[in-house]
Amino acid sequence: MSTPGSPTVADPPALERIRVVLVRPRHPGNIGAAARAIKTMGLSQLWLVSPERFPDPEAEILAAEARDLLASARVVDELDRAIGDCALTIATSARERSQDWPLLSPNSAAERVLSCAGVAEAALVFGPENSGLKSAELYRCQYRSAIPTGAGARSLNLSHAVQVYAYAIRSALDSAEPSEAAPLASTEDRERLYRHLRQVLEALDFPRRDPEHLLLKFRALGNRSDLRAAEVSLLRGLLRRVEQRIGNTECDSTMSETPREADA
Repeated sequence: MSTPGSPTVADPPALERIRVVLVRPRHPGNIGAAARAIKTMGLSQLWLVSPERFPDPEAEILAAEARDLLASARVVDELDRAIGDCALTIATSARERSQDWPLLSPNSAAERVLSCAGVAEAALVFGPENSGLKSAELYRCQYRSAIPTGAGARSLNLSHAVQVYAYAIRSALDSAEPSEAAPLASTEDRERLYRHLRQVLEALDFPRRDPEHLLLKFRALGNRSDLRAAEVSLLRGLLRRVEQRIGNTECDSTMSETPREADA
């Protein structure tokens, strides 16, 4: 049964730059219901990472009037392909992590996504129904967000969770403020920085014990910062100078390439 909503109004351009990313969704019905949920709130980008069953008639049935959005969904084989060019990525996960992790409420997540989407691509990332996002996937995102629930249940149906966040984004439209003019670093830019940092740490043989733990610490530090593209270039320029000083000639050329700003 359909529920009447408010009169249709023109959607702001920022909504076109917000992606809803479903990682390894198992049930095609949830994909269809998620498509309907985001279309009713004015969003238009649905990305699917290695869906178990798609396309599928069940997805089309539950998508209802959002079948066009379902048909235009982008299907990729890994998360990095879905969020690589996004300046902001927020993972939705109810599971606690020992690592210090910036946690946002759905409303706060919506405000950040809208602010970023004023000038760049942003993404909300949802994990599979049975297990949620893996730790490695969570670390690809700058923030974690969770929906408060009662003590008897800690998670929602996937499509219901998508609806909560889509509604929060719609509700935040009036109060959203665009990001500063300086462009944020993309997820791909951040990952290149972390790989470059790992390479330098290995060349320095630092630390001698548990380097993976240290790298996670650096990643968490970077995720708590709204790094600008120019700041990432500056940091990578510093890493390149370190490599030059220690005579590390075995580095991957793609790791050492940095924009001219980093040479200053």
